[in-house]
Amino acid sequence: MKWTFKPRGLRAQLMLAFFMLGLVPFLVVTLFFLYSHGKDLTTQTSNHLVSVRNIKKSQLEDYFGNLKEQIINFSQQDFAGNSIGRFYGFTGAFEKLGTTPQEARARAQARYVPGSWDQLQKPDSKVDIEPSISALILADEMYGRVHQRFHRGYADMVRKSNYSDIFLVDLNGDVVYSVTKHANFATNLLSGPYQASGLGDTFAKIKRRLDGGQKPQQIFEFTDFGRNELTGQVVAYLAAPVMQYDYVRGVVIFELLPDKLNQIMAEREGLGETGETILVGPDKRMRANAWLAPEFSVENSFSPNFRPLQTPLVVKTLSGEQGVGLFRSYHDDEVLAAYTQVKVFDTEWAFVAEISTSEAYRPIRQLETLVILLGAGSLLLLILFSRWLSHSITAPLRSLTAAAEQVADGALDHPISIARTDDDIDRLAQAFRHMQRSVKDKIELIERQTQELQQQVKLTHKQNLSLQQADKLKDELLANTSHELRTPIHGIKGMAESMLASQQDLTEGQQKQLGLIIKSADGLARLVDDLLDYHQMRYGQLEIHPQPVSSKGVIRLVLDLCQHLVQAKPLTLVDISPAELPPVLADEQRLEQVLYNLVGNAIKYTPQGKVVLNALVEGQFLRIRVTDTGIGIPREHLEHIFEPLVQMSPELSKQGAGLGLSITRQLVHLMGGELSVESEPSVGSTFAFTLPLASGKAGSLTLDSRQMEHQLVRQQPLILPDWESDDLPPPPADAPLILVVDDEPINLHILRHLLQPCGYRILPSSDGHDALAKLAQEPVDLILLDVMMPTLSGFDVCRRLREQHPKDKLPVLLLTALNQPKDIEEGFNAGANDYLVKPFCKEELFARVRALLEASAGRASLVENRLLKQEIEHRLNLQAQLHQDQERLLTLLGEGADPMVFIDEQGMVLFASRVLARLLGQEPEAMEGLPLDEWLATPLASQWPDLTARPEQDLSFLVAGQKDELNARALPISLGGQRAFALTLSTESRQDDNRVMALENALKSLSRQAIIEDGQLLGELSRLGGEFRSLADNLIRQQDDEPLRRALVDTMRLTLDAWQQSTGKGKIVLAEKSKLWRVYMDRSSPQTRTLDKYLSLDTLPKAPRWKTVVASAEYVLKQCPLSEVQQQSLHQSTQLLRQLASRKG
Repeated sequence: MKWTFKPRGLRAQLMLAFFMLGLVPFLVVTLFFLYSHGKDLTTQTSNHLVSVRNIKKSQLEDYFGNLKEQIINFSQQDFAGNSIGRFYGFTGAFEKLGTTPQEARARAQARYVPGSWDQLQKPDSKVDIEPSISALILADEMYGRVHQRFHRGYADMVRKSNYSDIFLVDLNGDVVYSVTKHANFATNLLSGPYQASGLGDTFAKIKRRLDGGQKPQQIFEFTDFGRNELTGQVVAYLAAPVMQYDYVRGVVIFELLPDKLNQIMAEREGLGETGETILVGPDKRMRANAWLAPEFSVENSFSPNFRPLQTPLVVKTLSGEQGVGLFRSYHDDEVLAAYTQVKVFDTEWAFVAEISTSEAYRPIRQLETLVILLGAGSLLLLILFSRWLSHSITAPLRSLTAAAEQVADGALDHPISIARTDDDIDRLAQAFRHMQRSVKDKIELIERQTQELQQQVKLTHKQNLSLQQADKLKDELLANTSHELRTPIHGIKGMAESMLASQQDLTEGQQKQLGLIIKSADGLARLVDDLLDYHQMRYGQLEIHPQPVSSKGVIRLVLDLCQHLVQAKPLTLVDISPAELPPVLADEQRLEQVLYNLVGNAIKYTPQGKVVLNALVEGQFLRIRVTDTGIGIPREHLEHIFEPLVQMSPELSKQGAGLGLSITRQLVHLMGGELSVESEPSVGSTFAFTLPLASGKAGSLTLDSRQMEHQLVRQQPLILPDWESDDLPPPPADAPLILVVDDEPINLHILRHLLQPCGYRILPSSDGHDALAKLAQEPVDLILLDVMMPTLSGFDVCRRLREQHPKDKLPVLLLTALNQPKDIEEGFNAGANDYLVKPFCKEELFARVRALLEASAGRASLVENRLLKQEIEHRLNLQAQLHQDQERLLTLLGEGADPMVFIDEQGMVLFASRVLARLLGQEPEAMEGLPLDEWLATPLASQWPDLTARPEQDLSFLVAGQKDELNARALPISLGGQRAFALTLSTESRQDDNRVMALENALKSLSRQAIIEDGQLLGELSRLGGEFRSLADNLIRQQDDEPLRRALVDTMRLTLDAWQQSTGKGKIVLAEKSKLWRVYMDRSSPQTRTLDKYLSLDTLPKAPRWKTVVASAEYVLKQCPLSEVQQQSLHQSTQLLRQLASRKG
């Protein structure tokens, strides 16, 4: 079947004819032009890339050649030779840091903070170094002087060059110096932890060449770039031997960074926008950062996740080829590349200069764009011509479009008429007419449905208003009912408490029933209060009266009130809050309600364990935490825990109405705080809330209902029985005595009937003057003080009390009807310990009274504990001193002229003297831990069955394989906390009784550690003669000199510490400023040798200058701004030193 193409319509035929007529010649000319010019541009770009490649290659070769020349010249300079020399350089100073290489490395590493360059650190107590102290100090100072002499030169070289570190390594492989002092400093590169690192490999290569006999002047080593695991940097190493006086003293190793290579590669002259140069090592990792792809940096290429560059271009270049061609780049783009090898010492790197083909052939692309624009212009002319030609055809369509726009604007009845018939345009007009009718019908339907929905919305709104009104009426009814319930509940509770308190003609069952009535009334009263609070909070009617409140007092009160809740549970209430807490700005009643709710909930949902209450100051707020070990709260319930009528867990939904936490959160928010919760099921919960600290300012408040009730009571005269006529059980004779001061007899009567049955003795007083007089006659334990009294107010009474009685000795509880913040603040300023607003609950009164009495007793116990602690510390110090004397005596016994052996009850050797060991041909240490039977002819048990029954016995020893009889005497002793026997031996048939008695006395003193305090034992020890007499004489002198010498060292140390902390300067400045100590110059380094001797007992002179030490302490006290603790400690130490010196002199 033959297929032919025939355009439809005149417009299509004309457009096709003009298009083909212009397109054919345009394509022929364009293709020829693009071919010729593209070939020329490709040749020019390739030649340009080769030129850039050769220039960069020369720069790289010159750079590494200069590095080699610089390092070889430096290694031959006197600075390098002197710095690593054995006499005045690091090698000699490093070797003297310890008696062994390991010890020297440990001390060198412990001297500086790792990575700090030259910052010293405190000695590491874990380093096991035991040379003499003077040798350590001299070695450390010598290394410090060498370091000070040469470190600045090396540090400047690192800062001004491309090196990250410079190492000096001696011929043994020890890194005796490093600029940065990282962990590889003071390690051995041949056997240490860094022998496999690039640093260790560099040194090993030079070491092998030196050992092979190669001339040092011809040795230079380069280790290619790799990651330094200590610093995380990518570095290379260049090294050369260091000569001094024609001898190789060590090796200098430079740690090179790739920054200079990045700088050379970053120069983009002649590379355009997409051109770049790439430097790749034999490990196919980058040696310089890629310009176009930051992820291909040197740092990233040495990371574990970086895949080596395996592109054909890199592989081809590393194989030794060079040239120009088209390749796929490392980021998979087509590029034009010029490549070659770069020889870096003994290593070959791949060097590539490349540019994207899009930029290389950009002129060709521009020519193509020009051709396209010309073609587009030609097409535009053809389109304009065809548009004019098709005008007659499109006119009817424009008429139809205008009619459609009228319909779209809402004119649905607009007529659509087309003059033409029986063609496509006529059929299109008919379709528009049908669509017009359909749209009109749909709009009418939507309008009818909209009217129906509006009517439904009005009905729904009316129903919502009705429901809101009903809900409001319900809440008001609930509030009114709850308020009306308060009166009968109060009457029921009051009558029951009155009947129960009287205990007249009441059986035990009746008393229990009354207790249940009171408990039920309390629960119902709390529920009513919660409902009223919830109603007031919901409508914003709850009022808060902020005032300064004693947070510690509230905590103690609430914990005391909650004690009865934990009596039936294995549960403990714990208060770990500080003893002294600042007052907070809160409503006291509401704060007690908040804390009681949280503690009560914790007790309710904690079957066993503990409930811990803590409080801490955080800025301007006090945060109180209540933590329990209960059942916890599931995570999905935490976001709903503070909603009304929501319980903490579904399984305990019957415990409470679910209002407590909601009300608690609202109360905390109204008092300016926030309540939060953290919980984990089966672990426990923590509720925490914040309250602002009292600033001493609060708004004026009106008189509340409790004050009004108090005034009404005062206006009604009551006839009370005489004070002594009441039939109350007498309190114990040693019960706490409470002074009750109030001008109202009814208040005195109530307080006596409340407190005396609880076991307190009551001392009444009707005014302030009478109270002061009674207090002067008889001491009391607590004062309950009214504020509003005639002649002398409670505030004035409290101020007068505090003139002679501090708060921790005599607590005062203010009973006041005033709850204004300024009044409460005035009470605390007057010296009150706590306050209680009238009318009060008796349990609250009992709790506050107990809290104050317990706090007063606790402070007295605190003083006793402090004195006991001081006595314990004194005894521990004495015990340590006695233990040292015991060790010295044991050493002398071992080195004495008497053969002696200590054995335990099983006959195992615990200690043997050197004389006995030499007699038996053994070493004392080898005998310890072995049975004595090893050196006896027959077992000890057969020769001497009972050491306690027979204190003296002849034993058969094996001496050089022959039996030898030695006379032995046994003495029971205690050694190292275990029972043992000391056997003194003699070749004579009977030992010298006097010498044996003196040895036994010495052993007794060794056993009971009492040598210093027992003068008689010191005399017996002196009778042994020789070393024992010297020990006794030293101990006698120590009794006189030891306290003074210790006081001298302690005072000097305290003085130096206070000076350094207050001024930030060292002991040299102190010596120069005070002019009390001489400053010596040791090789241009200032030293304070005399002052240093006074910082240790071992270096303290035999005749120390105690007056100079006192003068130094007084100078620091006078010149330095010390804290109160520092001043007190230094002053006490100085006074003690004066007293000991006066006794001595």
